[in-house]
Amino acid sequence: MSELHPYVIRQGDHLLRLAVANRFDADVVWNDPANAALKKLRTTYNVLLPGDVIYLPESDPKWLPLKVGTTNTFVATLRICTIKHAFLNGGSPLANLPYRVVGTGLPDGPPLTTDGHGTATFDVAHYVDMVRVVFESGLALDLRVGHLDPASTPSGCDQRLVQLGYLDARDETDDPAQKAARPQWVALALAAFQTDNGLASTGKLDDATAGKLAQAFGC
Repeated sequence: MSELHPYVIRQGDHLLRLAVANRFDADVVWNDPANAALKKLRTTYNVLLPGDVIYLPESDPKWLPLKVGTTNTFVATLRICTIKHAFLNGGSPLANLPYRVVGTGLPDGPPLTTDGHGTATFDVAHYVDMVRVVFESGLALDLRVGHLDPASTPSGCDQRLVQLGYLDARDETDDPAQKAARPQWVALALAAFQTDNGLASTGKLDDATAGKLAQAFGC
């Protein structure tokens, strides 16, 4: 492998997307000793935090021959990511419901159905940033790909508490009073989650709570 150079993770980055764009093997890079510290900090390269530093090889573009005045045909291999997401309504899973996914970057496939736990499983192209999941009832939800932060971070904790139904998604407000109150809301939501999962109800994010959040959310 060529010499590795530091790269700062941005929101939406995941290693497969970077690997395809820069032509390297994601598993080889993740297991390189240069990335040992980050690998110890993050349980998977699919969930990284903006600001994380990962060491990547320089991009090595492969130039293809082009014949002027003729038709040139090229074949590209499309890399795909498998997405799993559980949908709940008031704590109850949207189980065994038909749905379709818009914006996957892939040809339309057969109709899909959530499983008994409300989990939807589908593929998207590596470059896709957002998809829309549309249920037969008309309910439509947007999912951002690669935007989930690690459970051990405050932002990742918030994301999971919102999706698990413990916290209102009111973090994008400009109201000063609501901004000031948000830490209290998060602490109460976290304490409720801890109680429901047999943990000490401290309202603080610790390793045990982060592990339970990741387990409950699926990653």
